[in-house]
Amino acid sequence: MRTIFGLAAVAAAALALPAQAQAQDVQPAEPNAPYERADGVRVYPPAFFAEARPSTALDMVSRIPGFSISQNSSVRGFSGAVGNVLFDGSRPASKDEGLSGLLQRIPADQVERIELIRGGASGVDMQGYSTVINVVRRTVPSSRQVVATAGAFIFDDGRYIPSIGLEISGTNGARQYSFALTSSTSINDGVGSGIQRRYDPTGALVFEDQIESQSDGDGLGVRGRWQQPLMGGEIELTGNAGFYDYKFEHNQFGLAGDRFLTDGADTNYGEAGFRYRRPLNARLRGEARLIQRLRQTTGNQRYIGPGLDQLFAYDNASGETIVRGSLTFECSETLTFETGAEGAFNFLDAQQALTVGGVPVPLPSDSVRVEELRGEVFGQATWRIRDNLTFEGGLRLERSTISQSGAFELEQTFTFLKPRAILTWSPTSTDQFQFRIEREVGQLDFGDFAASAELSNNVVNAGNANLSPQSAWAFEATWERRFWTDGILSAGISHERITDAIDVIPVFSAGQVFSAPGNIGDGTVTEFELEATIPTDRWGIPGGRWLLSAEVTETEVTDPTTGEARGISGYREVEYFTRFSQDIDSWRMNWGFEYQPFGEDTVWRIDQISHFRFRDYASAWIEYKPTDAWSIRSQAWVLGSYDQTRTIYAGPRDTNAVAFTDIRSMEPESRVQIRVRRTF
Repeated sequence: MRTIFGLAAVAAAALALPAQAQAQDVQPAEPNAPYERADGVRVYPPAFFAEARPSTALDMVSRIPGFSISQNSSVRGFSGAVGNVLFDGSRPASKDEGLSGLLQRIPADQVERIELIRGGASGVDMQGYSTVINVVRRTVPSSRQVVATAGAFIFDDGRYIPSIGLEISGTNGARQYSFALTSSTSINDGVGSGIQRRYDPTGALVFEDQIESQSDGDGLGVRGRWQQPLMGGEIELTGNAGFYDYKFEHNQFGLAGDRFLTDGADTNYGEAGFRYRRPLNARLRGEARLIQRLRQTTGNQRYIGPGLDQLFAYDNASGETIVRGSLTFECSETLTFETGAEGAFNFLDAQQALTVGGVPVPLPSDSVRVEELRGEVFGQATWRIRDNLTFEGGLRLERSTISQSGAFELEQTFTFLKPRAILTWSPTSTDQFQFRIEREVGQLDFGDFAASAELSNNVVNAGNANLSPQSAWAFEATWERRFWTDGILSAGISHERITDAIDVIPVFSAGQVFSAPGNIGDGTVTEFELEATIPTDRWGIPGGRWLLSAEVTETEVTDPTTGEARGISGYREVEYFTRFSQDIDSWRMNWGFEYQPFGEDTVWRIDQISHFRFRDYASAWIEYKPTDAWSIRSQAWVLGSYDQTRTIYAGPRDTNAVAFTDIRSMEPESRVQIRVRRTF
């Protein structure tokens, strides 16, 4: 809480800074400084980033105060999954490809400007985000850039995972193209060496085991993109395909007997995307999209201990098809309407099997196929009432039918009306207030319909066929103040009133009780967030930026096992971190560090409570650019500790006493990444 009070003091200090009067166009005090346009858009010219010597658009976007890239590609459908970055005023054709990767393939010298859009602007669909970045590229007759990267992750036990990359991008008149062949790496921060102790209900030590665990994974992917004018409009085609594998080993040694766990999975994936955008007249434009995604994951977990041999195997295939069309009508410079429709088909074909000592154990929903046919129509309007006051209103009607076959035969249809209203007020050129009311509807995770396992913790989850989407009324208010050219302070509070909250419920099968995802009734989530980005030039540290962030969350639901009030599984009550970075132009270098003192969350199951906590998560990096073509970067990660406390009951927690308590204390492995980048 001291950090929050400290940030509150920073907020008070920022309020004491003199505010600038609202103006039509606030001209920058210096040629390289950002400035406000009359429509409230904040413009960052390339000169603003010159000191950092950026190589790509990603280097530029990462230095915009108060902004961080956000994307949730796991959401089914296009709406809500597209993220908060636009490219020349439009979102990308690919849903699967990360925004960071797209930005990294745009050379910095091809960026004309970057626009920070707050609270909506004419013709911009904010998709519920309070801020959106628009990367505007230069129009150049012809260009080409080739980027080669090589590097490796090196772990403290001597293991290493190499990485490579080759990216080609360019323009030919109005045509744009890019191609990339890159490797990927999977990292698990919770592995290393440690101790697991078990205590009986009286607190007496039952046994103590030594733990050695490690995890890593890698893969290879290819991506391509083509964009050009077509029939008075613009067409964009994207495609990507690849594979990756994941490996995890957990070994325990002690007087009670040795235990061994292996977990491995192989995944193949692919996506094709199409986007066509065309102006129909001076004020009306249309856009059409088509996306196809496919994924296959095969894996197994095996746990061997004293008198116990468990094997959980799975084979999951999934896919998604999206068709979307929209029309945008600019009535005037201050009023814009958008309407459209979206259809999507999703499926999951999951096969799971659990054996104990070679004997099959039946699980609820161990073989299931889930299909969803989803449709949505939407309409929204953005109205700039005054230069400093904007209203964004929208209404979406969603209808989906989810059918299951295999272990269960079931079909459910859900219909939701989702209104949204956002009011943005900028009383001065440095202050902005935003108020949001929205009905949010979550999506059912197809994986919750199928069984799953976590054998290292002796946890087997059943699938649940009777699930309803979680919905909530969300209320949010935020305040933002800009100071010292590129300093920013923001504070926000939000409250959600949840219906059909999804947590963990008991499911009975073959005389056994399993934990499974399920609806547990109403709940609430209240969050307070405070963040400050402070330029340090005035403190005698040129080119430096100091970030402070703190968030407090309070949740409440009724426990389905005990009937008592508790928090919602997986939420962190308190979270804060700090980051510092500095560009040193004379040394052609950037360096920085990030530190998070702790994080913790709790998961409630039918017969156990698991509490996770980590301490002292830190990373530091340094990047040196001896020439404009070369970049050498090194980054190190250190995690002080990772602890898990599991309180296991003799049965359901409402009627049974504690059987034992396991405390696992880990010293996670540290790692270093070295990357060399060459631009041709």
